[in-house]
Amino acid sequence: MVALGTVVMLPPGWWEDRLRPRARPRSATPTNLAVGPVTSAAPATVPAVATPTNVAAVSLTNRPATRSLPEAVLALPPEERAIALLSQGNRLLRVGQAAEAEWLYRQAADLTPEDEDVFYNLGISLARQGRTNEAIQAYERALTLFPEYAEVHNNYGNLLVDLGRLDEGVEHFEQALETLPDYAVAHNNLGNALLRQGKADAALDRFTRAVQLDTNYWQAHFNLGNLLANRQRSAEAAAHFREVLRLQPEFTPARTALEGAAPATVPEP
Repeated sequence: MVALGTVVMLPPGWWEDRLRPRARPRSATPTNLAVGPVTSAAPATVPAVATPTNVAAVSLTNRPATRSLPEAVLALPPEERAIALLSQGNRLLRVGQAAEAEWLYRQAADLTPEDEDVFYNLGISLARQGRTNEAIQAYERALTLFPEYAEVHNNYGNLLVDLGRLDEGVEHFEQALETLPDYAVAHNNLGNALLRQGKADAALDRFTRAVQLDTNYWQAHFNLGNLLANRQRSAEAAAHFREVLRLQPEFTPARTALEGAAPATVPEP
């Protein structure tokens, strides 16, 4: 059985790589806030913010001299060039080229320093490289531009929890859920943080809500099963571990946990 308090961080594609492609017009009203994970988190309005004068903290630095942009991209108007840079950065990040993606995001940030999506994606690229403090700066810039940015609050919360700053992490997950109450990923991550704070009852509620919102959310099923198993609710725990194995047959910790919760019902390998 997995020890109480085990935290399984979400793999790429769940909490880090939900990239924004220069997403929404700033007056757009979201249409898909009912399910999670979601791909649009914008409320109906975004505060108007003047072009910042202190972008240097996350602006272009250490730009390798060997990197250059194609002439076709350089010929684009600044707004279109930023879109092209962001899109290419997203493609690179999805194939693991975080440093190259970072360089493109920083170029886009120089062109559109008021675009919160650029700083969100920049934060992702920095976090993927283990540069937590710089990622935090990028997320803070995104939140200055768009305080209700749920995905930023979620990712920022994860970084803070990793740093042991649990109370602050919880605050950011809660802010994400104020904007998107049905944001399954934020419910799961809040549950992890609450569990590390010793608030098992509250964590149980969050894990339960996460799997209600997204029945295929195997990480939340695992966390919920783990907590139920430690409360001696073996049959319920086993059901969640089986669901994990249905969705992720190679996830060995779930198989090990299932053996501890209900040895007689372990599926054949």
